Amino acid sequence: MDYHIEDITAFDNDNGSGIIARVVFHYETHLKSVSVNVHLPLDKEASLSVIESRVFDEAKKQLAALASAF
Repeated sequence: MDYHIEDITAFDNDNGSGIIARVVFHYETHLKSVSVNVHLPLDKEASLSVIESRVFDEAKKQLAALASAF
């Protein structure tokens, strides 16, 4: 299963703070995909690769929780 991470956005304003991103999992072909939106706490000291790893791990957890609900 291939995946890509897109739209990583950090925010810290009157509405709160955090990191939001989308992970798209591709299966069988690039025409079949599942998109997972992730919200993480803001960590200004973390590198982009660390953030990507956290985003991917959280997306896997969310996808597993969704699949187990069926």
